[in-house]
Amino acid sequence: MLFKFAPVAMIFMLGACAGKQPLDASHADALNGKRLAIAVDKNGGLSAQTGGKVLLLGGLSGFAAAADGNDILKKNNVPDPAVSLVHGLAEKLSHQYGMQVMTPEPLQGMGDADYIKAVQAAGGADYLLVTQQPGASVMYYLTDMNNYIVRIGLAARLVNMQTGENVYKGLCQYTLEYDDADMAPSWKDLFDNGAAGYKEQVKAAERHCLAELGGQL
Repeated sequence: MLFKFAPVAMIFMLGACAGKQPLDASHADALNGKRLAIAVDKNGGLSAQTGGKVLLLGGLSGFAAAADGNDILKKNNVPDPAVSLVHGLAEKLSHQYGMQVMTPEPLQGMGDADYIKAVQAAGGADYLLVTQQPGASVMYYLTDMNNYIVRIGLAARLVNMQTGENVYKGLCQYTLEYDDADMAPSWKDLFDNGAAGYKEQVKAAERHCLAELGGQL
């Protein structure tokens, strides 16, 4: 097997993005023709494991790996896949339920209470769709420190703005992991040329998670 998508929970997926909640039939029926606002929560960043920096939960090396990863994202202008995801899921809701998207660009980096206030000030909506990249990691194989496993997590929530209730919550993890570590990408493959290789994996995560999460709505 060359690669696999593993829906395994990541240690980054905490707080409001924790857990899953299917969209049940009664909530789905209530979506027809309703107004929808969109938002993107703060990106959880990238933990990039380089030689000598083993990812230990709560350990100093883990903090160093996260700092290194976030520096990579910033320097190379790596896009937040949650932005593409929120647009794709909003389009799915519009087509499937006739929902009207009231905010063409997502609100970003607020808590739910602030999102709701901002949406109300802009004319209101009935539901709020929120996406996030809770975290991502690039970790070398235990048997091969030259080649890497890529994991990117994405999450989505649909909030009833009148009650504040999450009527849907979904989590998705994209994983690029080869059975033969020699076939996996190296650090240079991922992060040379403006992190072109890693950006390709971000796009692959967007496509994979849009299909998985969109299929749940």
